[in-house]
Amino acid sequence: MVDLEAMKREIEALVVAKVFYNSREDVAKKLLFAFIELGEAADAWKKGVRRGGCCGGVG
Repeated sequence: MVDLEAMKREIEALVVAKVFYNSREDVAKKLLFAFIELGEAADAWKKGVRRGGCCGGVG
């Protein structure tokens, strides 16, 4: 069974370790980055490009 709270703590530790944006004010930036990644993934999917797997990146 997946422990959501443990996953949230692990993700937060990674964010802090990599010095990514980590405040409430940065939510808009995170959403922007997520949409950019989704757009790149959609473009690659349309072209039939497939690289990596989960978290391996598509674009």
